[in-house]
Amino acid sequence: MSAPPVQIEVTPDRAKPRAFGPSGTAQPQSALSQWFRQRTEGHSKRMRCIMIVALARKLAVALWRYLEHGLIPEGAIVKTQ
Repeated sequence: MSAPPVQIEVTPDRAKPRAFGPSGTAQPQSALSQWFRQRTEGHSKRMRCIMIVALARKLAVALWRYLEHGLIPEGAIVKTQ
C-alpha cells in the first residue's frame, strides 16, 4: 500500500515570519545585523547568499562566546522572562 501524496503549501509572496520587524531583522540595531546590511546593500542575490553563510558563521561564534563566556553580542537585546 502506497502512502498518500504529501501536500506542500507554498506562499507566492514569500511573506516574512511575524517575529521579524519591518526591516526584516529581529534586532536591526545589533552589530551583526548592521554588518550584514552594509555588506549586502546593492549587491546581487548570489552575493547575498554568500554573505548569509558568513553571517551564519558569525552567529555561531557569537553563540559560542555567549555560552562559554557569557558575552552578549554588541547591540543585542536579551529578554528576561
